[in-house]
Amino acid sequence: MNLSRNRQLRTRRTSPLLLALLTVLPSAAGAESLYVSPSGSDGNPGTSTSPLKTIQAALDKATAGTTIHLAPGLYHERLVTKQSGTATAPITLKGPETGKARSARYQAVLFGTSRIVSINHSHYVLEGFTIDGQENLVNETYPTDLSSTRSFKDANQSRIADGRLIYIGASDTSRDITGVVIRDMFLNGAGGECIRMRNNATGNEVANSVIQWCGMYGKGDDVNGYKYHNGEGVYIGTSPKSTSQPMYANDSSSYNSIHDNTIHTYGSECFNVKENAHHNTFARNDCRYNDEPLEFHGSLIELRGHANVIDGNTLSGSRSYALKLKSDSGAYDKGGNSATHNAFSDATGAFILNQNSAPQATFCGNTFDASAQQVDGYSVGTPTEACSSGEDTTRPTVPTGLTATASSSSVVDLSWNASSDDVGVTSYSVYRDGVRVCSVATLSCSDTGLSPATTYSYTVKARDAAGNFSAPGDVVSVTTPSGSETPLFADDFESSSSFPEGPWTNASLNGSWAIVTDGTWAARQQDATSNTYIATVGEPTWTDYTLSARVKTGSTAVRNGLVARYVDGNNFYFLILHDGKVLLNKKVSGSTQTLQSAPFTASTSAFHTLTLVIRGTSIQGYVDGVLLVQGTDTSLTAGKAGFYANGVATYDDVLLTP
Repeated sequence: MNLSRNRQLRTRRTSPLLLALLTVLPSAAGAESLYVSPSGSDGNPGTSTSPLKTIQAALDKATAGTTIHLAPGLYHERLVTKQSGTATAPITLKGPETGKARSARYQAVLFGTSRIVSINHSHYVLEGFTIDGQENLVNETYPTDLSSTRSFKDANQSRIADGRLIYIGASDTSRDITGVVIRDMFLNGAGGECIRMRNNATGNEVANSVIQWCGMYGKGDDVNGYKYHNGEGVYIGTSPKSTSQPMYANDSSSYNSIHDNTIHTYGSECFNVKENAHHNTFARNDCRYNDEPLEFHGSLIELRGHANVIDGNTLSGSRSYALKLKSDSGAYDKGGNSATHNAFSDATGAFILNQNSAPQATFCGNTFDASAQQVDGYSVGTPTEACSSGEDTTRPTVPTGLTATASSSSVVDLSWNASSDDVGVTSYSVYRDGVRVCSVATLSCSDTGLSPATTYSYTVKARDAAGNFSAPGDVVSVTTPSGSETPLFADDFESSSSFPEGPWTNASLNGSWAIVTDGTWAARQQDATSNTYIATVGEPTWTDYTLSARVKTGSTAVRNGLVARYVDGNNFYFLILHDGKVLLNKKVSGSTQTLQSAPFTASTSAFHTLTLVIRGTSIQGYVDGVLLVQGTDTSLTAGKAGFYANGVATYDDVLLTP
């Protein structure tokens, strides 16, 4: 029955028998089926006995509710959707295959390059066929072990094509694509991402499919980035750094569900969620084989967005991390992600790397083998503890006793009393004029980078492991001094050509230093040796202070940064940039220990501002105004301040305030 005939029936007087028959028909009863076969012709009507030749010809004809049946055979196309289905009548592309075994696949195969399937309209279903982006390798035997992945890609690079297998929101003008279902599919061999969703893609689903061998086309150089970096299984959202993309500033792709799949990328992440993307779920997937090594900070899952859920997955076989949580900057650091009931195994770096300072949500019920450290970076609570049998909705009590003290014209020190909770408080968030400035597990923090003679208002909230926040505590206001007071020490390195100058002490001198300038600034620079150099100022009795300086590294291998509570060459705290990380270290009795580290790629052509705040037993390290590392330690109670270099490093505008 076609749509026009159905409309005629509804305009006539209908018999009781016909009315009964109509009530059991599906809502899309009038939608046609179209048939496609490589042996057909696009001049045919698309019936089962006279099929079309190309899938695109069927897409051009399809309307809401159309099912396009794919006959076995090989198709060589790049598909682009032309119109939307509806929630009750999607447009379906259906092949003859089923199951996850390769032996049952490759019956109806779509080969192509670039964006093989571009979905620019809502309510589409893809099921039961294979999409392969590497036709030149179709008869090759792909390795099944991670150690052979790189050599296989390198050996076949001349035959490997670039491309994405399925691209939801491919058109720059597409927005809000929803209701796309990718189920029971076999996806193999993308040059880049296997599946991409962008431009506020919402409410889409990838289920019961195989997704493998993503990121086969080499684009990097192994210097500025891993050669095969862009190889995600499912990539959701848009990086704010991708300024050429249409929604880079706020791609809030959300509520997409990726579940019950086998995702063996032999490339990059199984699941990558970008900044601003939220409430996406990755559940019950077999996620394996990240080929991006530790030096490039690869992972099986990367969450840069907020309030996403990772539940019930097998996460195994990574040359780097398993689950990585981070954001490009503090503006996108919103936390609230959950990881529950996952089985972690076989990683090179930590299983969970959390660079986000904002509190995460629920981490519980996870298991870990002994191949790697469980958590590095900010705390996620106890990820192995049993999950509550019922949802925890009880909020912690309101924090009391907040005090705010302006310790200098640019720093306010804050402290408060502990809250209580039926399960346990995991962290506290401090807000300055409504903006979160600290997220800590302790009962104090320091807010830095403030303006002189300015009044600020603070409040604090407690948070438990289930993500429940308390009501805010009392608001406390404080005014910073005018800034006219004399700092403990300041040096712009523009008054002398010799070093040390003034109160500087060569605590450890194994290289030479000189003034360098580009006409707008002057600074101290160590020579091109790899010797360690420490220069200090101040008094050995100094306890609490804030030290900041502009720092430029000669290479990512250089260790350079700030020193606090320096007693002698074997006893001091130091905040350094090194090898793609920022590290908060202590050296006690000649032994170095890392209190906390976080990923950070330092520029070799521009200055970064490092700030080290030390108050009592609390130590905080900031880079460019963002709190990245922190710790509590009682080893060293007083000492001088200074800077630290191992290799070529440049320092400018050193400022030491009480």
